[in-house]
Amino acid sequence: MPVSLSPALEPFLDLLRCPTCRTGLHLGHGALRCPAGHTFDIARHGYVSLLTGTRATSGDDAAMARARDRFLSTGSYGPIRQAVARLAADAMPEQGTVLDVGCGTGYYLDD
Repeated sequence: MPVSLSPALEPFLDLLRCPTCRTGLHLGHGALRCPAGHTFDIARHGYVSLLTGTRATSGDDAAMARARDRFLSTGSYGPIRQAVARLAADAMPEQGTVLDVGCGTGYYLDD
């Protein structure tokens, strides 16, 4: 199964920078790559982590991510989502861009 960048993230690719050398990233062979050769694999679900180093992470496993999606789809956090989106929109200039990075599924700003 070919891996591609999430369609929601693709328009913002030009805003991302390699965390190691700070150069731009491009899409290639299932990963984001910089001109210096630093590579960040794209997950099956279309997201990419730009974490570097050997530090351990405690991210959600696939079952946890599915459970979160099921819960969020109930609308229980709808009022929180609306408040976060409104605050983000109010804080940005008219032509600004808000990028939800490192925050899970992007649920709160996916509107």
